[in-house]
Amino acid sequence: MLAINIFALPIALAGQLLFPGGGVDADTFVLTLPMAERQSGLALLAFIGGMSAATGMVIVETIALSTMVCNDLVMPVLLRRRRLGRHDPALELKRNGSALIVDVAWLFCLKVGSHATSTLDRLRAAADGGS
Repeated sequence: MLAINIFALPIALAGQLLFPGGGVDADTFVLTLPMAERQSGLALLAFIGGMSAATGMVIVETIALSTMVCNDLVMPVLLRRRRLGRHDPALELKRNGSALIVDVAWLFCLKVGSHATSTLDRLRAAADGGS
């Protein structure tokens, strides 16, 4: 974890020095620092890397959540009712579960928007003791 996060401190310090007074959100320093120095290629590379990481996290978490729902909620019900014939629906259930989870997450994002993120950030800060 230390090796991954070792770059966060220099980026944060450079952002605070280049953008004093909080005029730029600290979450965007990775993109705004190269853009401020007219390095659009580096900003594009940072954006593509961040988008790739976010996409990978969404895919992994969706598959994990779908597998948990299938294994812990749906399959026990099917096994109790003995509706598992020769056709094993586990793979189909996981695929449909993944699609349903992504759809529900998208609808949640449309309904709540970015307000949920700021609310969750405030709750996390309050739980951490205000830091």
